[in-house]
Amino acid sequence: MLASGTLLLGEGVYTATIPQQITLRCTSLALLTFGGLVLVGSRRNRSLGLGTMHAGSWYLLWFGMSFGFSSLAWQTPQSDSSAHIAQESVLLSLLFLHAALVAWVLGYLVGPTRLVACLGQRIGGGVVRDGEGRVRGAGPPWILFGISLLGRLAQLAGGRFGYVGDPSQLLTNPTSTGQIVNIMVQCGNFALIVAAIAFVQRRTTATRTTLIVLTTAQVLVGGLAGGKQYFILTVLAPAMILAVHGRFPRKSVLVAIAVFAVGFAPFIQAYRENSRNADRTLTPASAFAQAPAVLENTLAQDTSSRFGDTLDLMSRRTRQIDSYAAVVQTTPAQFSYLPLSNYLYAPVLGLVPRAIWPSKPVISSGADFARTHFGASTGVYTSAAIPPTVDLHRHGGLLVMLTGMFLIGVAVRLLDRALHPGRDLRLAVFYFPLFVQFVKGEADITSLIAGLPATLLAAFLVYRFAFVRTDAAASGGNASGPGCVTVPARAPGRPNLESRHDRRAAGLLTQNIPRQRQPALEADTSTPLHDS
Repeated sequence: MLASGTLLLGEGVYTATIPQQITLRCTSLALLTFGGLVLVGSRRNRSLGLGTMHAGSWYLLWFGMSFGFSSLAWQTPQSDSSAHIAQESVLLSLLFLHAALVAWVLGYLVGPTRLVACLGQRIGGGVVRDGEGRVRGAGPPWILFGISLLGRLAQLAGGRFGYVGDPSQLLTNPTSTGQIVNIMVQCGNFALIVAAIAFVQRRTTATRTTLIVLTTAQVLVGGLAGGKQYFILTVLAPAMILAVHGRFPRKSVLVAIAVFAVGFAPFIQAYRENSRNADRTLTPASAFAQAPAVLENTLAQDTSSRFGDTLDLMSRRTRQIDSYAAVVQTTPAQFSYLPLSNYLYAPVLGLVPRAIWPSKPVISSGADFARTHFGASTGVYTSAAIPPTVDLHRHGGLLVMLTGMFLIGVAVRLLDRALHPGRDLRLAVFYFPLFVQFVKGEADITSLIAGLPATLLAAFLVYRFAFVRTDAAASGGNASGPGCVTVPARAPGRPNLESRHDRRAAGLLTQNIPRQRQPALEADTSTPLHDS
């Protein structure tokens, strides 16, 4: 943090060109992010919370990559859809992002810690009940994956399959069952979570085979759907369980990254370009039929070329400074601030299904943002990333953005405190979708709030379906039955994932509980009684 401040001070003392100033501010933001990661992660363990999949640590890592290192591309003016953004706007945005990061870290560290600790204990204890720590046999992962396939088939019947197909109907003619279908599709990730929980507790051939088969099937389905994120989420879901229960699977994740870089990502890019372009839009059936030829042509390319194309693609895909600079440059000079009442209206959009409210507005913030700030034509259906900093700034400027980032820091702290699966692996069905939403940070806050009720409801239904209460557990026993898998809070011998500060803050939960005294073993009144 001192180094970050020194760089900013040096920029004010010495005259530097705009490219040099961008370099200094990007480096300063990256250093500040690392300092925040040390402050937040050192409360966890030696891996700074990354190895134990704490959302706060991973958010800071993503923030440094998407706003810090990737912004170095603005050392030279861009020639793509961001060509209209001035470098001066990027410089000002980088300065605002320093303040946003400080506000977030303050919210995470010095927010209402005692309130968060109490609320976290009550939420975590209320969500997961004692005695429900067994996976309901071997069927739940397969049933959940089957539900996700039914959701995919419902999408296919409507003329689309993920990215493939005609996307115009999502904006012009949304179906009344669209929300239910999306929840069904999410069950694929829930299936992997439940399968991973079963595997870590009973490492049998059956549980290992289930996890491998479902992971492979989810990757294949995601590939046909044309989404790179499906691969990432498919790897992340079981990796989170393995990391929390024992140790982060570094080797498996490195192999997955290599497959993604030289195989999956290049194929997806070619597959999407072949399925939809300015001249044509293939039907899902036609796209599926041409997928093998696209894969063959992709693998025929040089490996180093494919790897370089993936790096270039991901650097552009993760660069979020463009969206923020576009808002800073045009708001409120060209576009007025949006009303804050949008955030109060969002939960209603999420709670009321379209079957009851047929005229419910379609949330198309990403598509509208791409047309407004990046000049996307009406016939092009694309969605731009709207990180929380961007959305907050366009709803009221710098003060609203700083206040909102502080509150988001408090919310992420509550997520880590209340629903982290280190307390109980069953919490992963709630933690995983929220972890992805907070860390990825590409959806505007209105969309995030609107989707929250459906996400939590789906997680609760999966939790009630996948885990069963056992008589032995309910009575305090430790028996095990056939086809059931016990789910402890953490692996034997694993250190507590909560920080000392969290435990100290949570002490008020028990400070009013009277202590019991052990009865004296002898009648000698001179023997003192010790607190139990």
